[in-house]
Amino acid sequence: MLGASSRHVAVHDLLTGVTSPTIETTFDFGGRRLALSDVVDGIVAGAYERHGLALYSAATGEPRWRVPLKRVQHVALSRDGRLAFCGVEQGPLAVVDLEAGRILRTVRGAKAVYESHYDPLALMDSVPLVVDADGAPLFTLARTTFAILAVAFAPQLICVSESTGPVRCIRLSDGSEAWRYVPSAGSHVLDLAYEEATSSVMGVEWPYQHGGPKSLKRWSATGGVVESEHDIGQPFEHCFALSGRALVLSDGRILDTRTGMQTGSFE
Repeated sequence: MLGASSRHVAVHDLLTGVTSPTIETTFDFGGRRLALSDVVDGIVAGAYERHGLALYSAATGEPRWRVPLKRVQHVALSRDGRLAFCGVEQGPLAVVDLEAGRILRTVRGAKAVYESHYDPLALMDSVPLVVDADGAPLFTLARTTFAILAVAFAPQLICVSESTGPVRCIRLSDGSEAWRYVPSAGSHVLDLAYEEATSSVMGVEWPYQHGGPKSLKRWSATGGVVESEHDIGQPFEHCFALSGRALVLSDGRILDTRTGMQTGSFE
């Protein structure tokens, strides 16, 4: 798991509780500009204003390469951990080879790419949304609002949350809607994850209109029934980890997603 403030990044091992020494990078706060690849043992850091995209050794913090790719807003890794999909504001998405440190290709009209870890499938954040199989379009999805907030793949399913809109769970076999969760007025779901052990989809819901505590929700992946809900306070940022078993909060708490109870912490 990566933790960061502007420019400074550390890696925290949730299994051992060990945090690596902090390293200085070109990362600047905002967007989703950090990723960790075990395959190349590197930290990918993007920047908006300058410095471009860079790869740092996760072990030593030494920079390996830099690509002059500015205004990076979103970084996601391919399923094999060897490519970075880099969404750029007002520009084409860049596909970067992490070992060679070069842009392989660009994709116009796409803000982000999310790949499944179960099948050779991906969702492209474009207009309309496109789900493809091995690079060939499988089906398209109409947007319900203006922006994607989170995506989570499950076996034969994909869940998508949109800003000010619903969470939709779509069957990958034909693009039909399996279920839909509509948050209460003035709320939306910021993050999504799938936990294979319980066949559950989890999300963090936030009352964006008036502010207030965020909640950790869990749905049945097949039926969309809300199985549990836990108040998690008001952390600024959060992410799912350990294949959906943990929720890590920017205030240092680590929560069990099944119980909502704190199981650990980090600085």
